[in-house]
Amino acid sequence: MSPLRTGIAASATRSDFTGDGFADLLMLRNYGPGNAALMVLHGTAATGEYDTAPYAAWEGTWGSSKLASGDFTGDGKSDVLSLVDRGNASAAL
Repeated sequence: MSPLRTGIAASATRSDFTGDGFADLLMLRNYGPGNAALMVLHGTAATGEYDTAPYAAWEGTWGSSKLASGDFTGDGKSDVLSLVDRGNASAAL
């Protein structure tokens, strides 16, 4: 799979996930039913530029998930929160 192929960015959030001092982009891309990718685009400058190739990418089925980032654990590092739609009127964090 080519992670940057045509698809819809279903959800995205910015934070320094790699610890280098630059904001990275965590993006969930939807390629159609049951076909999605979660990827990290590495921030390369303080101006908000990103590498065009993902730093990391995972394929899966995330449905209509939503992403958020922040330091939720208080350890000074970026964390990710995902709200996952499980269908049948149920959801999970």
